[in-house]
Amino acid sequence: MSVLDLMAFDLLLDRDYLESILHNKRGQYRRIRLQNDRVVWQPSATLALMQYWLVDWISEMDKRELPFATAYEPGMGIVVNAKRHIGAKHALAMDIHKFFPSIGAHMLGGYFASTIEESGASAGIEDRDIGLLLDIALFNGGLVMGSPCAPYLANRVMAPVDERIWLEVANTRGLTYTRYSDDLFFSSPEWIEPSIVGEIAILLQECGLQVNSSKTRFMSEGTGINIAGVYVGQKRITLGQKRKRELKERLYQFCTNDNPTPDSARSLLGFLSFCKSVEPSYVGFMLTKYSTYGGDIMLRIKDACS
Repeated sequence: MSVLDLMAFDLLLDRDYLESILHNKRGQYRRIRLQNDRVVWQPSATLALMQYWLVDWISEMDKRELPFATAYEPGMGIVVNAKRHIGAKHALAMDIHKFFPSIGAHMLGGYFASTIEESGASAGIEDRDIGLLLDIALFNGGLVMGSPCAPYLANRVMAPVDERIWLEVANTRGLTYTRYSDDLFFSSPEWIEPSIVGEIAILLQECGLQVNSSKTRFMSEGTGINIAGVYVGQKRITLGQKRKRELKERLYQFCTNDNPTPDSARSLLGFLSFCKSVEPSYVGFMLTKYSTYGGDIMLRIKDACS
């Protein structure tokens, strides 16, 4: 049974209909520009369903752990990523240029082929089936932000790259290494040699990826170690002064606004949830403080969400 036949059977959809979706793929995406000027490509409901199916299907074959990937994986996230660097006195952050779009047919096709073969499921799988999987996953030649399969596939394509970075660069120098999506973080209790930047850039280039040099930065305990927006200390992580000021301002604005909108309340609730995951004691103190403005502020925020 071909991959398309299997998908049609699992999704209870007509095979020809699914094929027609892929033949008109440009019409299946909606371009959305976010406030930060990032572009998200939102797939149609049917194409998104096909992409979810792809993840479910390939995940049955790929059961490996991803020790360095801290984004998009169960039990992972920004807080876990930052906590791994607690105790560091020096750190380096690097960014992969156009991360999702850089993962194209060559890299992803190789991943599909090797995963299917290693799982023993290659019987009946033909080259055109690999092409079909690529058609489902890729748009404009690469993965795109907004596709439900992009984060999962990107992390698995990057697994051997992460392993090389660890073995060839980080481990030999006693560095802690994590990757949060397209952001690479290295930390150490000792000085980090600047030459490491060139080594990582060459390694990534060999894997078909480019460094965004404008986002490369060295950090130290004295100036503050910011790991994906979370500040790392010797024993704990913190929000940092900028986010603490933002939390104070947003709580004050909410308390002094007689008619907060549901959208603003939901945004504040999400921000509070993030802050609490990083520094719960500080958030608890601020909630107690601002509850003096008229009762339990958390209850008021939740009420304003609806």
